[in-house]
Amino acid sequence: MPSPVLHVVLVAPKIPTNTGSIGRTCLNFGAKLHLIEPLGFSLDSTRLKRAGLDYWPHLDVTRYKDWDTFNSTFPNKSSRFFFSKFGPTNLLHFSFPPVSDLPLPHPSEREIVKELKRLAVEDGDGLGPGQESTEEDASSQKEAVISAAGEADAEGEEIPNLFLVFGSETEGLYKSLGEEALEGSPVISLPMMNPHRTTDIPSFNLASCVTMCCWEVWRQYSQPEE
Repeated sequence: MPSPVLHVVLVAPKIPTNTGSIGRTCLNFGAKLHLIEPLGFSLDSTRLKRAGLDYWPHLDVTRYKDWDTFNSTFPNKSSRFFFSKFGPTNLLHFSFPPVSDLPLPHPSEREIVKELKRLAVEDGDGLGPGQESTEEDASSQKEAVISAAGEADAEGEEIPNLFLVFGSETEGLYKSLGEEALEGSPVISLPMMNPHRTTDIPSFNLASCVTMCCWEVWRQYSQPEE
């Protein structure tokens, strides 16, 4: 079946190496990355550089000062899918909706994200960590700004968005956002094989979770239509 535009949303991520690795995952799946402040690190962090320096300049990434800013930019809850180890829905038993059932991007989304990216380019945030701008960098960043919020197919039709939302490594999804923000959207968990697992045993690493979830989205939308 056709695939939506994939977005990965990290709410207040704390560990730079996780975010760097997730950036690499996003590139491999053609996903856009959204970082919700406060971040637990600077984009100039040495550890972020080690994890994502070679890939960061090619990544479509947007920062937001808080969840409310992201929520007002992409207000349609039916395109959001949250992930938590306490989620009531098992990923093994969850089917993402057909693309035709996902909402199309609102024109305002494109304009808002364009402006956020334009400001980031002017401030230098659109670059890889620790890099200096060149004319070639500026040109490629401006091209990224133009197609920032959505994409179109070969016929010029808008492609729906699909957002995968993850909480911070230390607080998780529910503490990062609160239950009210999750209302109306699925909250999905990744099953763990340890039969003795309790709430005191750590869940999967955040970067690993994002990779597995992106892969499952790709797998489901790669299936032929019946």
